[in-house]
Amino acid sequence: MRLGQAAYGELNKGHALLAASPSATISGSIVNQMDLRGSVPPGVQWQPYFSGFLFGDHYVLARTASDHTAVRPGMVRSKALFVSLDNLKKVHSIAGAFRFLEDHFDDPAPLEDVKIDIDNGLGTAHRGLATAMVKDFQSTIVWPFETGFEEAITNLWRNLWPEARQSFSFRLAFSPQDIPDRPTVVKTLAGLKSRWVGYPLVKEEGDSDDAAVATLMGLPEGNEIKALMTALNARLSSFSQLPQVAEISRALTIDEDFADLISATRLICFLSPSPTDGANEKIQLLERTSAAFQGADTGAIRMSRNLDLSAIADAEIFWRSLRNWAHERLPNEPSEDAATVLLDTDREGPSSQWKSSITAGLQDYFQSDRFDIRFVLGVVFYQPSTLRVFLKLAGARPKFDKRFASGLLASSSETPDYKLLALTATEGLNLSHAACCALLFEPGQAVMEHIKGFAATSDSIKIALTKSSDQEIISIAVREGIPALIEIAASKAAMRQSLLKSLDVNDGNWRKIWLQVLREDIKAYQAPRKPEVALRGLLDLLVAGTIDEAGRDLLEKLSKTALANIVDYKHRAQVWLAIPAEMRQAYLDATADAWISQFLIDGLAPLEQPLKERVLAPTRVEKALQNFSTNIALGCAYFRMFGELPESEFRKWLWYSIKNIHLATEDAAAIGRLVAARDWERTARDLADWCLEGRNDIIPAVDISRDQIGYLRRYRLDLMGSLAPGVKWRILEEIGVELYPIGPGDRSLWERAGGKNGDIPRATSGSEGWRIVVQEMEQGRRKIDPASLIKVMAEDFPGNHTLRKMRYDRFFH
Repeated sequence: MRLGQAAYGELNKGHALLAASPSATISGSIVNQMDLRGSVPPGVQWQPYFSGFLFGDHYVLARTASDHTAVRPGMVRSKALFVSLDNLKKVHSIAGAFRFLEDHFDDPAPLEDVKIDIDNGLGTAHRGLATAMVKDFQSTIVWPFETGFEEAITNLWRNLWPEARQSFSFRLAFSPQDIPDRPTVVKTLAGLKSRWVGYPLVKEEGDSDDAAVATLMGLPEGNEIKALMTALNARLSSFSQLPQVAEISRALTIDEDFADLISATRLICFLSPSPTDGANEKIQLLERTSAAFQGADTGAIRMSRNLDLSAIADAEIFWRSLRNWAHERLPNEPSEDAATVLLDTDREGPSSQWKSSITAGLQDYFQSDRFDIRFVLGVVFYQPSTLRVFLKLAGARPKFDKRFASGLLASSSETPDYKLLALTATEGLNLSHAACCALLFEPGQAVMEHIKGFAATSDSIKIALTKSSDQEIISIAVREGIPALIEIAASKAAMRQSLLKSLDVNDGNWRKIWLQVLREDIKAYQAPRKPEVALRGLLDLLVAGTIDEAGRDLLEKLSKTALANIVDYKHRAQVWLAIPAEMRQAYLDATADAWISQFLIDGLAPLEQPLKERVLAPTRVEKALQNFSTNIALGCAYFRMFGELPESEFRKWLWYSIKNIHLATEDAAAIGRLVAARDWERTARDLADWCLEGRNDIIPAVDISRDQIGYLRRYRLDLMGSLAPGVKWRILEEIGVELYPIGPGDRSLWERAGGKNGDIPRATSGSEGWRIVVQEMEQGRRKIDPASLIKVMAEDFPGNHTLRKMRYDRFFH
């Protein structure tokens, strides 16, 4: 390769360009670089040295030596070769350049471009230098040995890639003050090593196991790295990247942990950004990385959160493995670690693919049979702000709310804090907010904290009451009066009706609770400690006009129970005026039945008209009379109380009641008093007839009601008493009309009794005829003998008890 050259030295007492070949176009620009850098320490002797550095679009290789012919001490002579950047990658060896610079150092002007061998010359590998280049690339490396520098640099150059050659520089330096330009490697004198404190000094030996070191030494152990660099088309811009290639190589061949594999994946994408370069190696590394996911912890996973895999044609296997990890492993990680990952998915920084893969994996977990709310609880307890992330993952918010609330209540090891309480409210998690309240506050306060400024529901209030006893729930509902609380309290009371023992019907909330319980079970009317007192309280409110809707509904429900009997209520009459029509009938019926039942025992005071009407309902009267059949005196009192009951009803009841029994004297007397008081003549006749038929137990009744009995029956029963004699003539007249309705001549009675047919009075009717005949007898104008007439009549009707008695009555003789 033909290269330009230039010579530098003393000119006019200064350092200057002395000569240059045609292609050495930049030779005049590097005069300063061709002078000795720094000051030579007193008494120090230095040998000619080689240097190399990039300047503009050329790489300069030079040799510098002391000029003993100069007009002043300390001046130097230098000779340089210039390699364009386009040709630099072709320069595999600088041994030829070094030989030319040494052999032709003193060539006189003019100078021509020269042909340099750029292929031959291996130099001598130095492990210490190679190790320093790999390990200490961030600082200028110091060569402290007297010899071997050129050989070591020659070998190093041969193993450098083009980009590394461009950034590589070397020369002589006496102290750190001499290297403001920070060359890659400087050679110093052995006696000056102490000046280089803090700088890496090349050691005789180096790392024997480092592939990057082997690469810089040209050893076979570095061939894999070289091949990988070629496959990846990696253009390393600095020595620092060579260990990175070595790291990638290890990851491709050795079982590395997940963190190392992620690091290698990141490096391969950075060093080889084109998807078409190193495609096989990239897929191989990605497969190894993906296979290591299941052993990765959250720290290693988070290393991949900003991983850019655009350099890999198809990276789906990686993101799929990350999704599987989030599904299977993340729920088992410590809560604090899982929380960090969760928050990463909700912040700027991590790549969208990383966040979407984690999110998808957790969504898979939420929908799987493996889902355990304890995972969510642990993370949220550690970091409440993750709740928002979980809500995004959960999908169906109501379902998550229910799960989370259940988990909170079931947790025995953790208690939510106020931050979580606020978050559940902000996010509208009704049930979860209620669960937090239940765990953070006392029962009564828990409900109110939940309801305060929150759209509470019946279900959420139940959860807020989780830690409350049934009795506490009742007390809270009565105190607060919130409809949902009333409903819950009522459901508790429906299951445990003993909770209604302390019911105060004067409290509107208590009324609502009792009403709801009754709607579920009407038997709950018995639940209060004193149900009758509770009803009376409702009636007091009704009568006072202060009853509310719940109270009225309660009265309606209770109208279907045994409590509808208000026979003992002191303001009963006012109730019938105030009570709604739709329930009045039920209370009237129940009270009427109760009134009758009590009447059977001890009788009652007179009734108000509405109740009286129900008591006298036909079916109820019939039933009452059936009950009174065994208590004649009470039955009579019943008829005496209700003048509306007709005599026919009494006659029917009386016959039914006494036909098969022997009346006690007091019962018979009661019958007589009633008949006499009501002036029931037909009943009196019935009584008289029964006496005549032999029912002597009825005599007390007949005796008391004699005024209602006809004279005929009284005569037969010897109940005439002190009546006037004319009464007997009326009896004769009556029986005559009864037995001989045509008149005294009927069936020749008059003639057979010794009378003359001509004496039979002319009359328009049989009864008139009898009246005339008997009246004449009474006045003493007898056209026929009364005794004879009665005798014939008795013979015609031998079974007639009255005629038999009259036949022997001295009154008629």
